[in-house]
Amino acid sequence: MTGYPAIGVVFGTTPISLAMHLTAIGCAFGSLAVGFIWKLILSTYPDEHKDLEDQKNYMRYLNQKIESLKDRLKTRNDFTR
Repeated sequence: MTGYPAIGVVFGTTPISLAMHLTAIGCAFGSLAVGFIWKLILSTYPDEHKDLEDQKNYMRYLNQKIESLKDRLKTRNDFTR
């Protein structure tokens, strides 16, 4: 909360100069530009979708292992009764 007299009644505020405003706006636009460039760079890599498919295949593999372990435990419990 900086520099607004109506809010200054409730909260302690600090008046800021034009240079401070421009610096804050510059930081905001700079971070947006970095995010945009980062997304642009990442979207040009063709291996991104391959990695996603590898992750999906690995998750399928893990789910199959879990199901086989459940089946083994289920049959083991059937024999112990």
